[in-house]
Amino acid sequence: LKQGTRSLGAAATLRSVGQSLDRLLTGWPGRLAWPGARRLDAWLDSLLRRVDGAASSDAARMNMRCDELIDEWEHALPGDATRWAAPLGLVKRLRELAVDLEDATAAIATPGATSGSAFAVQRLRTGVAEVAKRLASERSAVLAARDRLLRARETVGRIAETSLRDRLARQLDERVKLFPELGWGVDLAAQRRAAIALAERSEAAASAIAR
Repeated sequence: LKQGTRSLGAAATLRSVGQSLDRLLTGWPGRLAWPGARRLDAWLDSLLRRVDGAASSDAARMNMRCDELIDEWEHALPGDATRWAAPLGLVKRLRELAVDLEDATAAIATPGATSGSAFAVQRLRTGVAEVAKRLASERSAVLAARDRLLRARETVGRIAETSLRDRLARQLDERVKLFPELGWGVDLAAQRRAAIALAERSEAAASAIAR
């Protein structure tokens, strides 16, 4: 029974390490801040240590801590976080946090590094929380502006005059389709202001024609 338990624990460790290895090596030159990326060898060594100790009594606890930390990261910073980070000037910070994630999981896997791992984990969580808050705030503001466009589109749809209705509807539909534009050098705040201004003009035109 003990042998079977150890075998299951070893299998769980290998699975966890395999997932960590995939994450670490996938696109690492662009995903990791360069000063930290030079520690790639050290991070790979930490994964090897986890494999070497796969059957140990501490392996399950170590895997759980690493996996929970990675889950926290993925929940707080979803796959499109980089696209949203670009216009906010947060891409460099995301790369630094990706380094912090690898440092934290490596520290967890280092025997006797309890205080070091606690510090690394706390630093990561603090940084992730700050970036996640900014991304969430921007998403919320964009969503509010988008909802404003959609409400204006509904109002415009009730205009009886065909030419005006079609012109305003086309403008709103095009803005909704393109909003928001994400990437380097774009101004999300300006996009939001333009979207709200278009919605207000459209609703004003609809109100004027209804009088």
